[in-house]
Amino acid sequence: MRRKIIISLILSALCFYLSGGIALCLGSQVQIKAKVNKKIVLIGERFKYQVSVSSPANIEIKMPVVTDTIGDFTIQKASVRKNKAAYVLNSFNVGTTQIPPTVISYRNKGAEKWSTASSNPVAIEVKDIIIENAYEIKGLKGALGFLYRYRHIVTIAVSAVFLLVLFFIFVITQKLIGKKKEPVIYPDETALKQLNSLKGLNTDFIQMTDILRWYVEKRYSINASKMTTLQFNEKIMQLGEISSDNKTRMLELLKRKDDIQFAQGAISEAELSQTAAFIKKFIENTKENR
Repeated sequence: MRRKIIISLILSALCFYLSGGIALCLGSQVQIKAKVNKKIVLIGERFKYQVSVSSPANIEIKMPVVTDTIGDFTIQKASVRKNKAAYVLNSFNVGTTQIPPTVISYRNKGAEKWSTASSNPVAIEVKDIIIENAYEIKGLKGALGFLYRYRHIVTIAVSAVFLLVLFFIFVITQKLIGKKKEPVIYPDETALKQLNSLKGLNTDFIQMTDILRWYVEKRYSINASKMTTLQFNEKIMQLGEISSDNKTRMLELLKRKDDIQFAQGAISEAELSQTAAFIKKFIENTKENR
């Protein structure tokens, strides 16, 4: 009898510190199990920590309130249900660190007083970069560890590249802003400039009519390079933007030009002035809107 009592006392003393992360009180109705998916992690590496509670149906369980941290570990994600809490944790403290016991509250349904039970602490070893004699870290884990260890150098390098890119963008922008755009020269400006440079009689009359024809081609987008005079005259008559009087006067000037060009007539100074005045007025009245 005495032997059974001693054994019971010893088991009661060990009830919260059994192996495998289970806090199990013999004689108690609540069992708590705390576990992690890995016990050696890289600095900053995330791992899973889970606390599950087993109890009879007549026991009411209250899981702990979620905070930002558990001991030295930061909670990145948490999911707390009736009898289970799952966390995603990480730490930037290198060395062996313990996840402290998770304390839950329980009571019989209908009872007023709550009792508490705790899981055992779980030891986690946080490594700086390389885990020696444990397991191989591949791919992303090693890259993240390297970046974290040399984060200051990486930050400076990235900042330098960013500033260099900004500098080139600034230089290119300034060149584009400083580059002068080619001025737009309208047909009316060229035609009037050429008209104002003429000073003679017969020869200048031929040039005037040539300027008039060039202006009409450019202003109304007529490809007259292979047109005969008759074809060009027909094209003018089809233009709805030009009044009938102006069309008639233009055709008269073009015919007069042919007569003078083939020595079938001469032109007076008065007729030359009237022709120049008509062409200038026609250009001013039909020029493109700016």
